[in-house]
Amino acid sequence: MTPVMKNAPLVHVVAEISFSRLPEPKAEAIEGLHADMLDAGFPERIDANRQAVEVMLSAPGAAQQAEQKATEIRRLIFRNPGKTRLVEFTQNHLDGIGRLTLKVTDYPGKDSFFIQLEGLLAIFKAHFSQLGKSVLKGMSLNYVDLIVPAREQSLGDLVTPEIRPPQLPGLENQSFLFGSSFRLAETAPDQRLRVAFEEVRTNNSSLTKVLPDHLVEHDKRCGLTIEAKNHWWKIPTESYGILDTQHICQLQQSPQLQDYDIVERMRELQKACSSVFRQVTTESARASWK
Repeated sequence: MTPVMKNAPLVHVVAEISFSRLPEPKAEAIEGLHADMLDAGFPERIDANRQAVEVMLSAPGAAQQAEQKATEIRRLIFRNPGKTRLVEFTQNHLDGIGRLTLKVTDYPGKDSFFIQLEGLLAIFKAHFSQLGKSVLKGMSLNYVDLIVPAREQSLGDLVTPEIRPPQLPGLENQSFLFGSSFRLAETAPDQRLRVAFEEVRTNNSSLTKVLPDHLVEHDKRCGLTIEAKNHWWKIPTESYGILDTQHICQLQQSPQLQDYDIVERMRELQKACSSVFRQVTTESARASWK
């Protein structure tokens, strides 16, 4: 997760800002936004929907029954040429939360990334005038590293034993299928750091999975491309790793969005994610990725 590593395993970065729901934007505001997003390098507009499901329990006293209520959430997406970056604006009527999300698969380094995030936020605030007046609920930063052995390497050469799932060396006649480890830590009163590692089995020396389940895009129209590395097609080991690091900030003081330095807080979140990456990968691995 550093720009000096030309062959870094980083494949996906997601920055999300959440805020209190706005009145539905008018058509002319969206058209004006589209024009500015085109100038900002996101010319492709995608109007999509996804379902949110709310589970409701019947009143106590009688036999409780669960009912599901499905709601369509409108997704307003702008994507760049090459399908390596997209910006998504959504509003959930069930939880009353709006979200502005930047996703990239060609991470340019933290400074360029945050400059772009700041510029995109300014564009949305200019066209959705009430966005700045909304209550800032929180933000998160998510890094995904696809750690794939190359040539003579093993997965143990690339990551520390602490992050790998149990290896069960004493179990005879075992056939590896899948393994995972997970840790959630509090880094500040309003911050949580989630670190997950999946050890995934290869198939015919190739990848079987690239992203953690919660980041998989189910609408084919809204996906991004990830540039494959040559050694992904001939993996010398039976497994490879997916490191999923997410730093989440949930603000309890309910500041107004326009009064809060979002990008500066994002930079703080990034530092912890970078520290995790360096703690769970080996020195020799990082040297091989330079």
